[in-house]
Formats: sequence, structure tokens, C-alpha cells
Amino acid sequence: MIKYIFVFLLFFISVSEILPQEKSADVLKLSEAVFMIRINSKTGNPTSVISTGGDGVLLIDTGFEDFGDVIKNKIKELGGEEVKYIINTHTHFDHVNGNFNFGKEPVIIGNEKLRTELMKDKEFPLQGVKNISDGLPDITINNEISLYFNGEQIRIIPLSGHTYGDAMIYFTNSKILVTGDYYFGEGFPVFYYPGGAEMESYFNNINYMLNEFPDDIKIVPGHGTFSPKEIKYYTKEEYRNWYLLMKESIEIIKSKINSGKTLEEIQKESLPEKFKHFDIKPRFVSTEKWILSIYQYYTGAYKNLE
Repeated sequence: MIKYIFVFLLFFISVSEILPQEKSADVLKLSEAVFMIRINSKTGNPTSVISTGGDGVLLIDTGFEDFGDVIKNKIKELGGEEVKYIINTHTHFDHVNGNFNFGKEPVIIGNEKLRTELMKDKEFPLQGVKNISDGLPDITINNEISLYFNGEQIRIIPLSGHTYGDAMIYFTNSKILVTGDYYFGEGFPVFYYPGGAEMESYFNNINYMLNEFPDDIKIVPGHGTFSPKEIKYYTKEEYRNWYLLMKESIEIIKSKINSGKTLEEIQKESLPEKFKHFDIKPRFVSTEKWILSIYQYYTGAYKNLE
């Protein structure tokens, strides 16, 4: 897993040398019981979602391991106490390593393949070797299940495409969709092929979400705006527009691949101006890295990556 994390971090290369470390988080109220949290750090802005109410606290994605106190304090500020359930959207360390901050008490729910992937190496999590069982899912799913909690039917739907073990979560009453990293609200998506990324499956799953849920939903992405920009949820229209632009960029690169151009030639030509705002350097995927991901997939080179 150390090798996996090191390579995955190349998508966020040199950030720690460029940006000062912050340990803060912002909160956005989505409904009376559901809140979005954005972690602000030198290496990214992963989102978490909290449901608080009479049944207790449910937490979707636990963030970085060293942000445990930040998230716990936000839970207390929102009137919550001990976390009863944790749901993980996928295997990446910025979404699961915080599992260890909440001890043995919460029931952790995730894709069966998420548990399998996390068990492959005892170095999980990134910082410090701990009792791995404390951070692994207690309940694993291969098919959709519903959790009834704080007056909500919460649909948990397993997927694969971003990693081997993904899940999307939908709060039926509040019409809140938590996509995990099937949505990077402000940038290009991350594709780490040795970790289970599969480009066509990824976009097929997004298309499913766009067709499965109502038009007036609130969407929480795996990563959205960066501080100091205001924290926000996204609309279905914004999600669809992002999806269509990503698909358009893929078609542009595919046509250049089919014409016989090399990776270096395609990267030099780059993408049209309308894609420029997705290039969030140094925090996320640059245009060059996005072109590389597309090139690797459609030339088949991704199959040989380690």
C-alpha cells in the first residue's frame, strides 16, 4: 500500500512544499439533519457528510488521519456525540484513513472490494501502523442496501470504476447524493489505474446517477471548491455539464490518438480554452495529467501499469 499511496500522491505532486499546512474545515448545512464538511489541507479538500439526530451520528468518509480532531469538533458543534455508523465511498487514503480516529465503536460500511483492497497491505493507514481491523468495514455490500437512520432512507449503492470498491450514497428524503470521487466539482478526475480505475465504467456510473435521481437533488462531490472559496453543494445541472465536458475532452484526445499523434504532441497541443479552469495546479490533476490518463486508457497502456 505504501507504493500505491506514493504513486497516487503524484497526482498532487509537491503540494506540501508549495502550500502551508492548514488544519481547518468548513461546514455547509444541506438539510435539518445533514451537513457537508470540507477539509482544508495542503494535500487536498476531501469532503465528508454528517447526519445527526435522534438515532445518533452517521459519518460518510473520514478524511485524513491527522484531521480527526477537526472532524470530531465539527460533529460536536453540530450537536452530535459518538459516531454510530461510518460509510466509506472508496479506498483512497484521503477518504478512509480517518476511520482509525473513531475507535472500535462505529459500524463501518463499505463495498466488499474496499475491505479486500485495504487488507492487502498491513501498512494501511498511511501514518503509523495500527490495529487494521479498527479501520476496516464491519459490513460489506455487493448489492444496494438501505439504512434507515435519523428519519431517512439512506441508499448505499456499490460501484467500481474509480477504485475497485466504490459506493454512492443517497438520502432519499432530503434528496442529497454523495458521489465520492465520481465528481470533482472544480477539476479533472483522478484515474489511478493500478487501484481499480476504469474510465468507461467511471462515466457509465455517472450517467446512471444522472438518470436515477431527481433533478432537484443536492450533490456532494468527493472534492469541490478549495478554501478560501465558499463551500458549496452542486446541482444536477452542474454535474451533467461537468460530465459532458469531461466526455468531450476524451473525444478530443481520442481523435488525436487515432490520427497517430504521440502523447507529447497531444500534451503540447493541450485542450481548448474552455477546459482551462479545470486545471487546478498544484492541488489536483493538471491538463497534462488528464491527457495522460486518457492516452493510457485508449492505447491500452494502463493495463501494464503498477
